[in-house]
Amino acid sequence: MEVIYIAVVTVIVSSAGIWYLLKSGGIHPGQLVGLIVILMLLIIGGILFYRIGLDKQRGLLWAEWIVVQWNRVRQTFGRPAISMENLTNRVNRFYEGLSQLKRIPQIFLFGMAVSRVVLDVATLGACFIAFHYTISFGILLIGYGLVLVLSGLAALPGGLGLVDASLAVIFARLGAPGAVAVAAALSYRLIAFWLIRFIGFVSWQILEVRA
Repeated sequence: MEVIYIAVVTVIVSSAGIWYLLKSGGIHPGQLVGLIVILMLLIIGGILFYRIGLDKQRGLLWAEWIVVQWNRVRQTFGRPAISMENLTNRVNRFYEGLSQLKRIPQIFLFGMAVSRVVLDVATLGACFIAFHYTISFGILLIGYGLVLVLSGLAALPGGLGLVDASLAVIFARLGAPGAVAVAAALSYRLIAFWLIRFIGFVSWQILEVRA
């Protein structure tokens, strides 16, 4: 549910960025149609994923199929295959956690989703302030929305690659000085993307050893 709420808040912020492009003439009708088609495909894919996940047996079957394909890739690089027993245990723990999640008030999950996006926007704004540039809240929100749109188009975790390359360009086009836009963009990605994943990787290794 938290993921669903985060997706809703993300769509709202992204819509602000698209609205700015429409208002400023920065997007053509053909490009708008393309964005709408991509958005609809993402929504349909999300609904299908949600419906599959509702049924434990069906979710396990899809997880097994994905693991079989992934094991083929791992074996190509000489990596050991993931056992189906390990997969089944992980799926069982996932659905146990999902049942416990239902006990949490939905307003709490929605508040967490909003807080996550707000803190992310605040981090981006702080990166601009750190380089002595006061960015307006409207431009900050619009730029962040455009970043989320590109992140979705990248179809990679966190918009890996595409967002890193385009974040500075977006804010430079929105009026920020080029040098400041580059420095703030690199700082933001270092804090909000790479640093978090580094901490998560280290934590994961520690937990795997303790397990």
